[in-house]
Amino acid sequence: MKLLLQYLKDYKWIVVLALVLAAFNIGFSLMDPYFTGQILDKFINRHNELSRSEYTWGILGLVGLAVGAAMVSRIAKNFQDYFTNIIVQKVGAKMYADGLKHSLELPYQVFEDQRSGETLGILQKVRTDSEKFITSFISILFVSLIGLIFVIVYSLSVSYKVSLIYAASIPIISFLSWFLSRKIKTIQRSIVAETTALAGSTTESLRNIELVKSLGLA
Repeated sequence: MKLLLQYLKDYKWIVVLALVLAAFNIGFSLMDPYFTGQILDKFINRHNELSRSEYTWGILGLVGLAVGAAMVSRIAKNFQDYFTNIIVQKVGAKMYADGLKHSLELPYQVFEDQRSGETLGILQKVRTDSEKFITSFISILFVSLIGLIFVIVYSLSVSYKVSLIYAASIPIISFLSWFLSRKIKTIQRSIVAETTALAGSTTESLRNIELVKSLGLA
């Protein structure tokens, strides 16, 4: 994690911008049910108390605000994805280049018992995992955290009981997610190890076949 943060330091302002856009995205996205509730509470449920003009223009005004919030959310989402892709591509390429450079600087004894394609597979796996982690952190974890805070603050204005129930469900869901993901990670590690070894064997075989063909032995 510390190593990943060192790479992200070079693009910290882009990361901050992507996080701000993610906050705008989820914030304005959650405004839609708020405006819907306002339409129901202030106009539809009180249509007998309002004049036709107040009823019509009030609903149209809130619908316009909901449409505007949805547009801002969508625009923020597009820019968020754009800057996230920039971060992912730059960090992934830099990590891959540094890993390859470090591998070439290691002594031969480190590689004599390792397949040539296995090192390349490990570097590609590290790059792919880092890219997925950055994308998931910005698009899922951070957005979920902002949404969680938004919902808790709003539910406090409605009823503290709703907030208590909502807050009590968080550790339960977190524990279940951690428990299930732990077993999945164990299985995934074994699959990745076998896949990397297979990729190394395949690359080694292809190189040997190419060598045999180049020597005119086949």
